[in-house]
Amino acid sequence: MKLLDPDFPFAPRRLPFFYGWVVAVASTVGMIASIPGQTMGVSVSTDHLIGATGISRLTLSNTYLVGTVASALLLPAGGAAVDRWGTRTTALLAAILLGFTLGFLGAIDQVRMLPAQHARRRRRDDYRGDGPQSRV
Repeated sequence: MKLLDPDFPFAPRRLPFFYGWVVAVASTVGMIASIPGQTMGVSVSTDHLIGATGISRLTLSNTYLVGTVASALLLPAGGAAVDRWGTRTTALLAAILLGFTLGFLGAIDQVRMLPAQHARRRRRDDYRGDGPQSRV
């Protein structure tokens, strides 16, 4: 497939300078652009997240911890994917999965997909006498 060819869209060895410097500059810009997703970027919006979601600061911290650990546990699988399919294919797959994940997370508050929300609603209905036990 031409898209996965190392010389697509151009052959770096034909450039009059070392292409590694372009990669170094692009990587630096990428790292700077990723700051909003790191701890120092997320901490700016902590109070807004707490207000929007109604969760405590401890719950938000634990959620961030779980996300960080889950991400760390996926790193070996990412390395194996790079070894198996190459960097371009793995990066494309990771970008697609990230898009689906962000779409899912963006729809959670409208769709009410969280199991905790469902369990809370059932407890409330049972307490008020509207649940399945009151119909028996």
